[in-house]
Amino acid sequence: MNREEVKLLGSGVSPFEWRIIWALKLKGVEFEFIKENIFKKSSLLLESNPVYKMIPVFIHGQNAIADSLIILEYIDESWKQNPIMPKDPHEKAYTRFWAKFSEDQLVEPSRIAFQYGGEEQAKAVKVMADALEILEGEIRGKKFFGGETMGYLDIVVGWIGYWLQFTQQAGNYKVMDSEKYPEIHLWINRFLQVPIIEENLPPFNEMLSIPFCPLTDCPNHAIPVYKQDIDLMQFALNLEHLEADFFLYSALGYGLDKVAPYLVMGGPPPIGAQKANLDFLTHNIITEFGFQEVGHLRAIKSTVGGFPRPQLDLSPKNFAKFFNEAFGYELVPPFNPYRDSLNFMLASYVIPYVGLLGYVGTNPNINGCVTKRLLAGLLGVESGQDAYIRGYLYERANEVVFPYNYTVAEFTIRASELRNRLAMCGIRDEGILVPPQLGAENRTESNLLSANYNSLSYGRTPAELLRIVYSTGDEHVPGGFFPEGANGRIARELLGKP
Repeated sequence: MNREEVKLLGSGVSPFEWRIIWALKLKGVEFEFIKENIFKKSSLLLESNPVYKMIPVFIHGQNAIADSLIILEYIDESWKQNPIMPKDPHEKAYTRFWAKFSEDQLVEPSRIAFQYGGEEQAKAVKVMADALEILEGEIRGKKFFGGETMGYLDIVVGWIGYWLQFTQQAGNYKVMDSEKYPEIHLWINRFLQVPIIEENLPPFNEMLSIPFCPLTDCPNHAIPVYKQDIDLMQFALNLEHLEADFFLYSALGYGLDKVAPYLVMGGPPPIGAQKANLDFLTHNIITEFGFQEVGHLRAIKSTVGGFPRPQLDLSPKNFAKFFNEAFGYELVPPFNPYRDSLNFMLASYVIPYVGLLGYVGTNPNINGCVTKRLLAGLLGVESGQDAYIRGYLYERANEVVFPYNYTVAEFTIRASELRNRLAMCGIRDEGILVPPQLGAENRTESNLLSANYNSLSYGRTPAELLRIVYSTGDEHVPGGFFPEGANGRIARELLGKP
């Protein structure tokens, strides 16, 4: 069996594949290295690792094995010379424990620190620093983690002696400190001087040429998050929570409490939310929208912190009240957003556009490079959601909404007019059909994307948004979708509440 053909699929620079190379070199096993393009994966890789479709993949005869930690153990058991795992069961379990610890507390956080900035990066660096401090105690008094000779755990943790330099440089963060972790620093020097390791490392300049795609970093002089940015970005959580639970419940029949309970932060469940009677296409799109809102909540809270989900009213009664106000009399039967796809999309017309205008209004008032990047990403997706909803309704503009004898276009016009009245700041909201003087360049009656004279998005202040979503026209008086008021310092101060 051990004489069968041995192949290793890798990119040439991944620390996970170099673990395998070190083990094979240590045991004197000849192998063929097959370089993979991770952006255009070969059929061999996809066939060999059909579940994760990732490198490294180790092929021994007809056997294909994935996951570097599992591959290392397979190699050690298949080729007995120069063992890397201890024989004693307790010592073996002990080694596996520390291997898993290093994967969880160093590998994943280093990926986050490499790709992200701001608070998310700071949290990841803190996790790594705490892990290094623990490993500092574990290596103290030892030549290697495996004792007097390099072993399994040294090979597993060895990437920090070389690749961590790259991720710190490319990700613009710092965690490794020789003064803070002197024992680890000494171990790194010993590890890199082992001939098998020293002779088998990818050129550092080759790693720097990897077409990695981290998020655009802040200029050296820039401040990631200004203090005054925090309240403004946290305010947006109110609308994001509203959209998340409305979309999730309507598509799935359950909301954030089940999908991502950690984002709820102890806030009360929404009132009256329920599964909507959606057609196949609408269900799939709204499911996507719902999960996008989960990502938005996570992105904001991980960057600037957050607060518990506010009390939301997503009941049919609340939506019926909004449209009664829009038309100036009580619709019979009461409007029900969950009745069918068309009613649901009309109800959706009421919410995302408000959040979109909030982001546009917030943009000039924030200064941090990380918060600006966050806002731009949020605004891009929110505007896309609103465009889809408006496009859906525009396609049905002349369709009569049963049983009210009003067209879809009339519903959007009345809703926009009500939001303008509530906000009390002129026309910053228009239905899907407009008179030519309000159309693009005064030449269109279609209004697929609501915009001003220069076809730029309107913006609104937090006070305007609260007047709308409270349905009271007064940012000091809660109601509507937020019966107990919105959360965050801006909203609570306007309510005169802590």
